[in-house]
Order: sequence, then structure tokens, then C-alpha cells
Amino acid sequence: MRLWGRQLRQATSLRGGQAAGRLAGATPEEAEALLARYVDHAVCERALANPHAAVRERAKALLAEVAESGDWFARDILARLAGGS
Repeated sequence: MRLWGRQLRQATSLRGGQAAGRLAGATPEEAEALLARYVDHAVCERALANPHAAVRERAKALLAEVAESGDWFARDILARLAGGS
């Protein structure tokens, strides 16, 4: 998938754990900058805990894109959000 490959190449300067740690309290602008550098299911799940609705919606959109590539972690998170388990 295009997004996944691009994100993996861009991850050299920011690891998922670093991004996830910052996302919980990031402003929408800060979150967008972090999500532009690295995305995986764990980072998106952390962004879902952000108090800003715009960040949570962006995380859901990215999770859907990652899930389309076959990532079952992302699919599971989306199913839980939809009340599927």
C-alpha cells in the first residue's frame, strides 16, 4: 500500500513509540505533523485518546487506510470502535 510504504521510509527520524507518547496531548497541528512522519496501528490507537475530535477523526481515517492493506490489528481496533467486540 502506498501510505504504508511511504510511512515506513519516513520513520527513520521518529519511531512509533515516540510519536505515540506525544499524541495523547498534542494539538491538532502537532498531531498532524507526527502522523505525517509515522503511522501504524499503535500510533493511531494512541491518537484516539487525544482530547481533540480532529485528531481522533484523523486517526480513524488512517486506521481505515492501514486496515485496507490487511493489517489485522487496525481491523480489530476499528471493529472495537464500531462496537463489534
